[in-house]
Amino acid sequence: HAHHELEQILVAVAGKIIVETEMPGSIKERFILESPNVGLLLPKYCWHIMQYTHSSVQMCIANIAYDEKDYIRDYEEFKKLQ
Repeated sequence: HAHHELEQILVAVAGKIIVETEMPGSIKERFILESPNVGLLLPKYCWHIMQYTHSSVQMCIANIAYDEKDYIRDYEEFKKLQ
């Protein structure tokens, strides 16, 4: 999924999180979070898919409160933003 306005920093407090990202008109990238000392900034309109190990704990620092209307859940809708 992606967001219209939300920007967030993801941190793996425990375990490992694999994050695949794609910005409109850009290539896909893959990041591995496995240290609480490292965060990944996901700007608005960043499509991301996350995979977690069984013991993973994720912290998310966001610039705005949760709003379901902010979500882009359809990949085809996201691709139209390019």
